[in-house]
Amino acid sequence: MSFGKSTRCIFRPQSRRLGVVAGTSIGSPFIASVYALAGNAKSLVYGSYPYSHQTSFHCVTDGSNVTPDTICGYLCTAEPGYDGPRGLGTPNGLGGF
Repeated sequence: MSFGKSTRCIFRPQSRRLGVVAGTSIGSPFIASVYALAGNAKSLVYGSYPYSHQTSFHCVTDGSNVTPDTICGYLCTAEPGYDGPRGLGTPNGLGGF
């Protein structure tokens, strides 16, 4: 899932300081919360539901990881449909979950 510029600032109450998270460290809890909001997590089979409801996502077609395309192709460059850096895209409501 894409978060645009995926670095996020968070407040850490234990240390009373700001911290920085990015990538899977922010994406996983975000998507877990979306599944919780959708309320049907118990009925899903291995996360297959979003793939059969791709119209419930905004397709991200711009952006890449730092590895050159010649090395890893779709795993590193955003393109229409599923791709490595952006997955299915960003949620457009709860319909894909």
